[in-house]
Order: sequence, then C-alpha cells, then structure tokens
Amino acid sequence: MVQDDLGAVDTTLTLDRPTLVGIVTQRIDLGAVLADGTLVIDGDPTAVLTLVGLADRVDPDFAIVTP
Repeated sequence: MVQDDLGAVDTTLTLDRPTLVGIVTQRIDLGAVLADGTLVIDGDPTAVLTLVGLADRVDPDFAIVTP
C-alpha cells in the first residue's frame, strides 16, 4: 500500500499486477474481472474508468526500435 499526504482516498482497487496491466492496455475486459472477483473496487467505481481513460491506446505494431 502506498501512502502519502494527498488527503483522503476516494477509491481502493484490489487486483494483481497482470490484471492492472491488462486493464490499462485494454487487453482484459473490465466487466469480466469485476464479475469474477479478480478486481475488487472499494469506493467510487468510476475511478477505474478514469484510470483507463488516462492511458493511451496501445498499438501492438508500434516499432520500438527502428533502423
């Protein structure tokens, strides 16, 4: 758990790292992980939509190294 002096927490997400990466990269269906309990939201559920909305769409064909 990360704590700092930013004030009260609106939402707490409980999930593993692969699920977080899958949600942010839009490779995992948000509804599915909510339904099966892999993602548990305590607080404002719209915070997950905000988190996903902050991430850029992933282009699987992006050339990381170009000649």
